[in-house]
Amino acid sequence: MSFENSFEAYKRFCYIFGQSFDKNPNRDITKLIYQADLEMTPGMFTSLWLVTTVLSGLLMLILSSILLMLPQSPVHIESPYVYILLIALIGAGASAIGFLVLAFGFSLWQDRQVQTLRLLKMKENSEIKKLLEKLLERPQ
Repeated sequence: MSFENSFEAYKRFCYIFGQSFDKNPNRDITKLIYQADLEMTPGMFTSLWLVTTVLSGLLMLILSSILLMLPQSPVHIESPYVYILLIALIGAGASAIGFLVLAFGFSLWQDRQVQTLRLLKMKENSEIKKLLEKLLERPQ
């Protein structure tokens, strides 16, 4: 199975899973998706976020278990359960936060650029208005 087929199957699963979230969408998520100009439903976004977070946590759980419990491993620990859980939680948390930053960080940056351009336009308009007033005050 190719990567494209796997990714499409993953998105299809998240879309089907997200339909239950679409029945009662969160207004804040809907607004953020609209601002970020993402082409997906709020339910699909929520399910992508949750499924990606769970999968990354499971992957970290499996990898840290192998690394910390395997006797041949250079980082083998006698009772690694706390560390395994901690690594898995940190991995899942980083994935969840990173997903949100990637999805909405660009839209926040865009909003800041728009605000800056508006301020510049207001400043230019006020300068033009002052120049016009000076020209109108001059006797002809």
